[in-house]
Amino acid sequence: MHHGVVGVLDPSAVYNHPAALTHPWRWAAIHAAFIAAMSVISLITWRVNETTHALAQLLLDSAGDGIVGLDLQGA
Repeated sequence: MHHGVVGVLDPSAVYNHPAALTHPWRWAAIHAAFIAAMSVISLITWRVNETTHALAQLLLDSAGDGIVGLDLQGA
């Protein structure tokens, strides 16, 4: 909204290229689409991170005691 309204009232305060100065609402929509896409990507990344953390925690919690292996020489 900001880019569209302010872009119409004072285009040079928002945009710095001729195409946006002549079509502020189009460029406001492009900007909004990029912001929406980045929001979706951020949510997906957050969810993947939370899932990975939960799986790692489950693995560590279910391991119980540590496992140590020795060969015949004690190494």
